[in-house]
Amino acid sequence: MVGTALAIADAEGLEAVSMRRVASELSSGTASLYRYVANRDELLDLMIDAAQGESELPTLSGDGRADLAAVARYMGFR
Repeated sequence: MVGTALAIADAEGLEAVSMRRVASELSSGTASLYRYVANRDELLDLMIDAAQGESELPTLSGDGRADLAAVARYMGFR
């Protein structure tokens, strides 16, 4: 379900992700999705978790400044 929602978001944007749309893509009833997630917000949280899990954390070198900078870049800070 989360993979399907991510595919929809990648192709059409986050606005296109709805419980109805995800269910349609899965050839399922919308109500059956609510057995797994409480609502769209929970689905979005799961999508964020899955997307963050796709990239590996930076390898730490033991140099505190360099490691902090690497983690900051990984988290999207510039």
